[in-house]
Amino acid sequence: QIGTDGNAGRNFEGLIDHVRIHDRALGLTELEALRAVMQPHPIEWPLEEGSGTTTTELSTGTLSDALPVGVTWSGDVPGSNSTASLSFDGSSGFGTNLGSAATGIEGSGSKTISAWIKTSTTEQDGFFGYSPTLGSGPGQDIRLLVNGNGDTTGKLRMEVSSGGFEFGSGLNDGNWHMVAIVINANDGINDVDTYIDGTYTSR
Repeated sequence: QIGTDGNAGRNFEGLIDHVRIHDRALGLTELEALRAVMQPHPIEWPLEEGSGTTTTELSTGTLSDALPVGVTWSGDVPGSNSTASLSFDGSSGFGTNLGSAATGIEGSGSKTISAWIKTSTTEQDGFFGYSPTLGSGPGQDIRLLVNGNGDTTGKLRMEVSSGGFEFGSGLNDGNWHMVAIVINANDGINDVDTYIDGTYTSR
């Protein structure tokens, strides 16, 4: 799901653009290229329509569910290669009907999840939830959030069914940031690599 963690109802308040899932673990050079050029990927929601009530997954042409109340198009974008983003008011996110299993991106296999986000949240807001089989198998319950309060304010939080960790800082400063989670085959949560704005970020 996009704009929510897909689990505990922690919805995102802010802007999201260019959500991608790769079928392998990307290296730093490739992540830097993503920041400079928005190029095609195995699964990608460019979020570039700018109007209407649905958004199309680029690689397969699969439509998302209808955008709910509280999710609207915005002209606030992270760079000149983008013309639109989606604005979330914190009341809801939206689920997609793309079957990740059909693209070979599921379970304990390698994957890279990336997105551009912009928020000033003072809550714990989820902006991505990944559960291709409803979290019933290894590696199939991933939630990405921004912490907006407490000792970990501004940090990127990754959660799985067995726990979670925080990375980086300053993500709720009201500016655009590119975040990426790189997972190699059979990685545990302690092995995941996290990049913010193209820079490796440790816990």
